[in-house]
Amino acid sequence: MVMGMGGSTTGEHGDGRLRAPYLRQLYGEEVYELFQAVKKIFDPYNTLNPGVKINVVLDDLKPLLRSEYSMKHLYDHMPRT
Repeated sequence: MVMGMGGSTTGEHGDGRLRAPYLRQLYGEEVYELFQAVKKIFDPYNTLNPGVKINVVLDDLKPLLRSEYSMKHLYDHMPRT
């Protein structure tokens, strides 16, 4: 919806892992191919953050998403009064 209205999915801190599948649509094919070329030049063996920005599809993100969110892991670190 944001891109359909001419907006950008990025904010102050860049694209992020979850926005990667939309980069081709956001920037267009020519710029996306430039991103791929730059990645290949500086990381020819794809060892630096593979699957983070380039050639990412929505199915790649599914294992990263959680269905349950809680703060339980923080309880032991919270101050007690």
